[in-house]
Amino acid sequence: MGRLFLQKHFFSIEIKAFLFLFFLFIFLTNSVLYAESDNFNASSSQELTTFEQIEKMRIGVLSSYVNREILLKKAPKANKFYYYNTNVDGVSALRSNKIDCYIDDEPVLSGFANQNIGVKIAPLVIDNFEFGIALKKDSPLTLKISKIISDFEKQGVLDNLKELWLGKDDSKKTIESIPVQNWEGKNGTLKYYTSADAEPLCYFGKNQTLIGYDVHLIYLVAKELDMKVETTVAQFDSLLPALQCGKADVVAACLSITEERQRNVDMVPYYHSSLRALVKDGLSVSDMTFSQSLKDSFYKTFIEENRWLLVLKGLGVTIAISIASGCFGFLLGFILITIYRKNIKFISWLINAFVILINGIPSVVLLLLLYYVILGSVDIAPIYVSIIAFTLTFGAACYGFIGNGLDAVNIGQDEAAKALGYNEFQSFYKIVFPQATIHFLPLVRGEFISMVKSTAVVGYVSCIDLTKASDIIRARTMEAFFPLIITAIIYFIIANLMLLALNKFEISLDPKRRERKLPGINYVGKLMKEEQFAKEKHLLEEKKSVDERQLSVEKQLSEKKLEEEKKLPEEKNLVDERQLSVEKQLSKNKLEEEKKLPEEKKLVDEKQVTEEKQLSDNKQSLNKKHSTKKKHSSKKSRRA
Repeated sequence: MGRLFLQKHFFSIEIKAFLFLFFLFIFLTNSVLYAESDNFNASSSQELTTFEQIEKMRIGVLSSYVNREILLKKAPKANKFYYYNTNVDGVSALRSNKIDCYIDDEPVLSGFANQNIGVKIAPLVIDNFEFGIALKKDSPLTLKISKIISDFEKQGVLDNLKELWLGKDDSKKTIESIPVQNWEGKNGTLKYYTSADAEPLCYFGKNQTLIGYDVHLIYLVAKELDMKVETTVAQFDSLLPALQCGKADVVAACLSITEERQRNVDMVPYYHSSLRALVKDGLSVSDMTFSQSLKDSFYKTFIEENRWLLVLKGLGVTIAISIASGCFGFLLGFILITIYRKNIKFISWLINAFVILINGIPSVVLLLLLYYVILGSVDIAPIYVSIIAFTLTFGAACYGFIGNGLDAVNIGQDEAAKALGYNEFQSFYKIVFPQATIHFLPLVRGEFISMVKSTAVVGYVSCIDLTKASDIIRARTMEAFFPLIITAIIYFIIANLMLLALNKFEISLDPKRRERKLPGINYVGKLMKEEQFAKEKHLLEEKKSVDERQLSVEKQLSEKKLEEEKKLPEEKNLVDERQLSVEKQLSKNKLEEEKKLPEEKKLVDEKQVTEEKQLSDNKQSLNKKHSTKKKHSSKKSRRA
């Protein structure tokens, strides 16, 4: 049964097609990697030293537009800008020749340049500025944090942090360097928002713990404020909206201080930096073969720093959001269609308006609206906001599917049920709805699988799901192959397993496809199945016993063969001795025969001579008799 199940569900044409495309992708990636390696070796090092040079380049920047505006003040003719959500996306585009340079803060770019991935920081300094801790406008914490930072600067704490996190000794860059929250926290909780793709300022280290210069500084500030730190990782372009809507108290993630930002939030400076450009250095990244690079990529993606734990946690979040949204969404759609069928005009109009509104808004936009606008002032975890958003989306879709399924049931079914004495509730739940499920369940199944794949956008609201986990790993390793491939494979497996479960559920509800349960026949069928099972069990036991006997016989034969092989040399020696003795006896007999041969030959010759003499005598006697007889016959003729 297990083998047939695997053949039916896991060796279908879809699985085979996926495996074929997967190995084809690996083959094409192999070719592309070597082609890019050749381009790396062939390209010459770019020395970016003037703004006239950068104006002719394709420039990558973060989608926050701040770096772009700073650059345009120095290079007004620059017009080829490409926008990326994360630094790792921008650096990946630079490595694959999609852009010519990538603009960002020097500490962040130094983290990429030190990874030996074929990029370097250009000599050109675009601008000098300061990083700042962002707080809500006119926050009561602004003056306190400003004073603490000023004291840290006088005491040399900031210099020590810079030496620790921007130095070359990676062994000290661990969670143990960050203070443990052993203070009381009498003044409440400090909600700290940051991104995790700006090494060495804020990134995930060993065992997926958030570390870096900014993180260390915030913990020191919280200790001085006597507040516990609650850290949330979010997209860079979501940090300031989270601060403005009240979800965050402070934001520290390589935020440069600009006039526009100071108009909207308070900024406390803490780090002097500069805006630089990252370019390719024209050197080969590695001399490893393709198989070696795959092994190295796999190790860095999953084994190093236990990064597989982050993937596992993200997978749990994805499954939780998918299952919860699917259950609540179907329940919401069912409740809406049930209320709609009451034919109350105003309520029906509201339901239609709600469904049209939800269906007309993309899932990611609805998610952002809920998190930053509608529920912006509510202290609610991002995973719950994600469940609410996808519950609304899936519920609106199920409302339409269930309605179409109910409309597909003949109205005569309801009328016949009422004629038999069923009330409206009994008629709907026992007659109409079970028949409608056959029509709408295939649509619900397809929509559910689409929703599972759509949950990949929950990273926009600080929810670390499977996709966000792979992005974080890419930011640390600069490896895109395994994080994205494994993410695609996991989504494929999740979708197909859920599809299989929904298919089973759909078959159990369809009277034409499910197994019939008739009282007498099913009992006999059950007995037949039990008998068949007993027979199969007996056959398996017999087969096992036969196999054991065969093994014992084979063992005996092998032992006997070994014994014969041991005796064989002795028997061979005996045979050789017998053969030698026989040959010796034959040679002796031959010599004796050779000695007797002359005597025998002489006897034979004498015998032959004697016989010849005897023959000649006999011949003479016969001749005499014949002549005598002839004479007598002539005398008789004369007488006559």
